[in-house]
Amino acid sequence: EWCRDYLGVRFEPDNLFFFGGHSRKRALIPVGHTGTEFITKFQAKADELGIPVITNMKAEELIKDKSGRVVGVKATMNGAEYTFNAKGGVVLATGGFGANPAMVKKYNPKIDERFKTTDAPGTTGEALYMAQRAGAELVNMQYIQTYPICDPISGVIELIADARFDGAIMLNQEGKRFVEELGRRDVLSEAILDQTGGYCWVLWNDKIGAVSNTVKEHPTEYDAFTKQGIMTTCPDLKCIADFTKIPYDSLNGTVDRVTSMAGKGNDKDFRHRAGLVDMSQGQYYVIKAVPSVHHTMGGVRINEKAQALTADGKVIPGLWAAGEVTGVTHGTNRLGGNAYTDI
Repeated sequence: EWCRDYLGVRFEPDNLFFFGGHSRKRALIPVGHTGTEFITKFQAKADELGIPVITNMKAEELIKDKSGRVVGVKATMNGAEYTFNAKGGVVLATGGFGANPAMVKKYNPKIDERFKTTDAPGTTGEALYMAQRAGAELVNMQYIQTYPICDPISGVIELIADARFDGAIMLNQEGKRFVEELGRRDVLSEAILDQTGGYCWVLWNDKIGAVSNTVKEHPTEYDAFTKQGIMTTCPDLKCIADFTKIPYDSLNGTVDRVTSMAGKGNDKDFRHRAGLVDMSQGQYYVIKAVPSVHHTMGGVRINEKAQALTADGKVIPGLWAAGEVTGVTHGTNRLGGNAYTDI
């Protein structure tokens, strides 16, 4: 309501989404289906209020006074040093460390060189160590979430493959389903990595595409992923089998079984919580997918007022933290949409 009424963020009307891991439809989707709608409205509000936003500047160190209060930030830009003095305090809101492969592997060795990231290039985690040097405790750093359906080449989320929220199925190289498509992100990611080659194929048809706002919102991805050679469109399953090198009989058998179990509560194999969809008719669409590092649940320990805390639970005066830089909101894994509670 705050985003809608104060910032003016537009949400799609009557499009309550069944995000992975949830037990009910409860995710609202912004117009455009990306964070752009939020960021542009935040920028407009900052401009309206006269809040300066300085880009291309790197924060280097938190400044404390003799009493231990955080009173500013040292920063650099084009080789020059700057000091920002804080009247009320400093808020760390620098995101996680998903784009820092060495840091990811340090805290969770299982997430190694195989993984790319969905995150912005600046999500490298230095501010976590700034906070630590200022006395803050870092907690839950080993809990790192991967997003299961990403581009094997760049690591970015395949937004078009979120057709799985509307009934698309996930197949291994043998042409079999191997997990409930609406499971938690960590469950899906681990299941994919256990399959031949450590990847999966996401398959859907026009019946799913016709109702999927996710598919409709990202038409440019068809061309982009098709040119990369990881996606194709086919009139029938034989064409899909030829492209994916999945045995045709196995693929056809799986699609027949999915169609026979269409409807909510009918999935005898993996208990699809939203219900499978009839996939007996084409066109068909398929895309190759792998997990990528997506969200780091660990970070600065805070209290319910978002004040940074030391290892013994004492407040660090003048220092607050919000967003993915914090480490106590989600526990071991994050449900889609819940990052807004961090913010």
